[in-house]
Amino acid sequence: MAFVVKQHGKWCVDFTGLDGHRHRHVVGNGVEQRAAQIQAELITQQLRAKRQARNLPNLVSIDTVIALWLADRKPLVSERTFSRYDSYARGWLRYWSARKIRHFCLIDGPAICAYRNVQLAHLSNKTVHDDLTAMGSLFIWAEKQGFCCTNPLKGLRKPKLPKALPYAFTPTQQTSLLQASWSEPRLHLILCLGIYAGLRRGGICDLRVADVDLESQPETIRVREKGEKERVIPVHPVLKAAFQRCPSADCELWFGNVREKHAELFRGVCSFIRRVTGLTGLRGRFHNCRHCFATNLLRAGVSLRVVQDLMGHADISTTAMYASVIDADKVSAIARLPSINGCDPDGLRMTSGVLGQAKLSTRSHNFVT
Repeated sequence: MAFVVKQHGKWCVDFTGLDGHRHRHVVGNGVEQRAAQIQAELITQQLRAKRQARNLPNLVSIDTVIALWLADRKPLVSERTFSRYDSYARGWLRYWSARKIRHFCLIDGPAICAYRNVQLAHLSNKTVHDDLTAMGSLFIWAEKQGFCCTNPLKGLRKPKLPKALPYAFTPTQQTSLLQASWSEPRLHLILCLGIYAGLRRGGICDLRVADVDLESQPETIRVREKGEKERVIPVHPVLKAAFQRCPSADCELWFGNVREKHAELFRGVCSFIRRVTGLTGLRGRFHNCRHCFATNLLRAGVSLRVVQDLMGHADISTTAMYASVIDADKVSAIARLPSINGCDPDGLRMTSGVLGQAKLSTRSHNFVT
């Protein structure tokens, strides 16, 4: 949009072009204000037409977009997460302001790469990784709102972090959780959706009544998570019983309008999990119910490819991490190895087999360790 300003006693038109640069020029001899207003209206119309023709987003300042994004995120995340987002946002504003980039849609891939490299020069890989993840959330939201055409973080290489194995509750802990939550149907259903369907927090909040089909065969639920990715999951009998004990709310979503109380809802769930299991920190969070879903499937002998599809993983290497979660499973696997025919348990002498009943001394066996 073009504006009329007066500079050094002359009327000028001030506007930002399609290239993002600011322009200001005197209209005529600079004496007639009306002529400047007509020129400003004409430039505004031309800019609007060119942006529509090129499918360009409107020019909105970076601080305005970030403020709107933070306002949208606040009811959806915990106070601790929001505090981190707010801290990251202040850093982004300082960085873009120092480089004279004012409009959000002008932040492109090279600018993001330069930001990443500057951050890596004085911050740890973990800090920069989390920073870029938060920025990715900002651009995904901004793209949906029309503040930018594309997400400049697509294809960006984040700093590599050591992969931690997912933690799953033991079968005993899972049983304790489901039994302790039986008197609270809503809480019991939330836990069942994690343990028997592998849903994330967002998937539970966005679960629609129309996506739960308990009438046809097979009974299924349709899940939408992480950028509207969809997957269909068959309903386990335990999960079906939990659905029947907790009827849907009288609206589009099964749990009602939980968007405004997203953080509060799951903060109570995490407190319950920690109280029942005695776990603390990351081991006592709801997301571990999802880890239980994958681990239980693999323990039951389900193929890795099927588990990948049920979990909604884009890369099968992510699913493969669950194959080495439980140390007890490793011990059980070793126990399945067959004993050598003819060896007694201590492996010191042969009692049968091709050598018959010949006694061999301990020295005759040289085991390589």
